[in-house]
This record gives sequence, structure tokens and C-alpha cells, in this order.
Amino acid sequence: MDNARTLAIRSLIETLERGAYSNLEIKRTLGRSDLSVGGRALYKQLYFGTLERLRLLDHLLSQASKMKLSKMSPLLLNALRVGAYGLCFTDLPPAKTVNETVALLKKKAPNAAGLANAVLRHLPPIPEHLPPAVRYSVSDAVYARLHTVLGEETDAFLAGTLTPAPITARVNTRKTDRESLIHMLSDQGVTATPADRPDALTLSLSGALEALPAYRDGLFHLQGLSSQTAVATLDPKPGEILLDLCCAPGGKAFTAAQYMQDRGQIFGFDLHEHRVDLIRAGATRLGLSSLTAQTADATGDLDVPLADAVLADVPCSALGQISRRPELRYADPDIAAITRTQSAILENAARVAKSGVELIVRTPVVPGFNDTPEEIGAILDSG
Repeated sequence: MDNARTLAIRSLIETLERGAYSNLEIKRTLGRSDLSVGGRALYKQLYFGTLERLRLLDHLLSQASKMKLSKMSPLLLNALRVGAYGLCFTDLPPAKTVNETVALLKKKAPNAAGLANAVLRHLPPIPEHLPPAVRYSVSDAVYARLHTVLGEETDAFLAGTLTPAPITARVNTRKTDRESLIHMLSDQGVTATPADRPDALTLSLSGALEALPAYRDGLFHLQGLSSQTAVATLDPKPGEILLDLCCAPGGKAFTAAQYMQDRGQIFGFDLHEHRVDLIRAGATRLGLSSLTAQTADATGDLDVPLADAVLADVPCSALGQISRRPELRYADPDIAAITRTQSAILENAARVAKSGVELIVRTPVVPGFNDTPEEIGAILDSG
């Protein structure tokens, strides 16, 4: 089977050449591999870290290579990127990093091995003075958009996105409680500590989440604290009808179902069938029967009863998620198009809500961001 370095290179190609989402690519790759616990951790570090530092790494490689990066094959270029990341941002022995990269290319692209050896051995140190978009590895368009909102705080924000984001989870209160789950996870090699929300945990683990018995048994699901706050603000009650218009992968609907003691009706919608499948799978794992997931366009007609509450986590630029989805660092979101979609979904949400009920909109304090620590659930009157 392929080693961690080979899998990291392959995942980079899937993301950069074919548009694979990093979170789904990690899950797909690890689901098919037989890597050890250490190998899995190294794969995630090399893949995610290289993607996170991509622009800076390309800058360094372009200084060391006589061949333009644009002329390189995806295999060679991404092997060099992973090698450069290992040299600059890990404690891996430099000689081992170079030798493993060269050995890999000798097997898969023999003509490129000599070039890779020369480039990595002549890789320059990171310069002290670099344009901030290069230093923090974002596109010029993303940097400009962030600077419009954050001004002088832009660089500090971007520096913070290069710090690993905490893993937060929500206890499945239909099956267990927080203290019991903390002890159970400890027995399974996971450090779990109470987070700043009721029934929320911060997790520290080295292995695969999906391999944990507590996860397989549906005792918790991953969910950011801002999402948990939005559902707490809505505070759905047993017997109510709730609509989640932008539901996938389903975390807020799962939490709402637990607030409702799994009694009532929750309709969760997403535009794509494969994402609806994620909602259904999650509800099954957690043992929740009140949630019905359907494929539908949240801007169009919805065949549902009028709701007691509506949750709308509308599409956004997602720039606040770049610490979790590093491929977004190089995007250029069409804010005008996103705003039109947001408006259409919110207008539709008001149409399917009973008069006078609450419509919860997940909205960041800083416009254009998503899932920032300061994010709050705002309440709009639909009546």
C-alpha cells in the first residue's frame, strides 16, 4: 500500500486539479488506507499543511528551480510542494525528506527525480520580507477582500488561521451525557474537555475519529460552537415543526432533534443528493428518527407544512473557514452572486414559517466570514 507521502501528493492532486474538498478528501483517503496511527497523522499533516502553505511553498520552489512550476507535471509539482513543506515546517530529518521524495519519483516519474533532488537541496530559507499575501498563503483577491473588512487586523487574522483549529463536538443527549462521554473517550485514548457551551466538548486525538467506538455508536457529532449557539438561540421544543433550509452535513439539525427529544418533525434540505446522503447517514448513526432529509432548492417552492421555526445557514464566502478548509485560501468568491442567493433563501424561509415565529440566520459579526469564534445566531421576525 502507498505510504503517507504518496497519499498526501495524491490528495493534493485531487484537490488542486479536480476540486476535491480537503475535509472529504481526508476522510475518503483514510477510509481506504491501511496506514498506522502515526502514518495517518503524517498524511494529514503533509496534505493539509502543504495545502495551507501552498503559495509560500510555490514562491520558494520558484526560486530554486530552473524549470517554471507551470511547466511541471502535477505529480512532480506536488511532490516538490510536499517535500518543501517537510523541509520548512516539520521536524522531519531534511535528508530523509529529500531522499523519500526522490525515491518516490524514481518509481513513478524517473525523469523527474534528478530535478527534484536539485530543487529541494537548493531550497532557500523563508525570506524575512515578503508580501503578506505570499507569507500567509492566500490569493491576492482573498487578501484584498479581507483587508477591505479588517484593515490593519488582516495580517493578525491570517496568522491565526495558520494555527490548528480546535476540534469541537456536541454530545448526543439522546444516548449519554457529557461527563459519561468524557470518561468513555478517555478509555478510548481521546482527551475530551468541556467547551464553552452546554453539552459541548473539545477533543484531542491522534487517530481516526471514525474508528472510535463512541463515534460509531453515535454518542456525539462534530459541530462548531457557533453552530451550537445558533440552535440554542432557536431553542426548538418537542412536537414542533422545524425547517433547516441549508442542512448538509446536518449538524444543526442533529442538535435541534436532541433539543426536541427526537419528538416532532425536522425537514432538512440540500441542493445535492450526495450531501443529503450525509444528513441521512448522520441521523442514522445518532439514532434520530425525527429528521427527514430531502433534495431541494432552498430558493424555490418547498412542499412542507408551515414551520414553527426555520434555521437558515445560508451560503457565504466561507473565508472564516480557511483554517479548516485551506483550499479556500486561493478562491475568489463572487460576493454579489452569494448575496442574491442569501436573499432568495431568506425570503423563501419567511414564506414557509408560521406568522410571528423566529427565523434563525447564522450571521458573523464580520461580514463575509463564516464560523468565526464571534459568530452569533441572529433572530429575525418572520411575521
